[in-house]
Amino acid sequence: MEKELEFYSLFLVQKNKEAVLKSNFSSDFFDVFSDKVNFEIPAKTKIVLGKTMYNKIDFNDGINFVISDKFFQILTKNKLTGWKTYPVEIENTDKKYYGFQIIGKSGPLKEKKQQGFHIGYEFDKSSWDGTDFFSPKNTHLRFLSEKAKDVLNCGKKTNIEIENIKKIENYSFGEE
Repeated sequence: MEKELEFYSLFLVQKNKEAVLKSNFSSDFFDVFSDKVNFEIPAKTKIVLGKTMYNKIDFNDGINFVISDKFFQILTKNKLTGWKTYPVEIENTDKKYYGFQIIGKSGPLKEKKQQGFHIGYEFDKSSWDGTDFFSPKNTHLRFLSEKAKDVLNCGKKTNIEIENIKKIENYSFGEE
């Protein structure tokens, strides 16, 4: 019997004294997340909260983030797919960071029949493009393949959490 595919969600965890960057995108920040915006020149930003610069730093828009050169090298070395970066300049630091965009896709999440809280996300697996990082249609969720989960769990994670999508509590408005 073939093993069922497992998928995971990447959560961005805020740590004490963690740096947060100013989100000053001229475009809608959801468009930045979902690769509808391409940056030719570096996005200029600065730290507006905290000071500790981890391997992942959030923008203050709640959606977008940057990754360190170390994080970038891990993703590249392991040939993970479904993502791309854009140039970023962070004021008052020489450390190299990249804006992170998820370009992998799947179809929409399956709607729950009942309104309320539910455990687990579901989507039609045949709609998934096979990438390691992907976002279901019409969401800003960060889903991972099992390969991406294994790679990220092997490295020193600083401020990310990975959870199986079958175990995540979520709210549904029910089918209309």
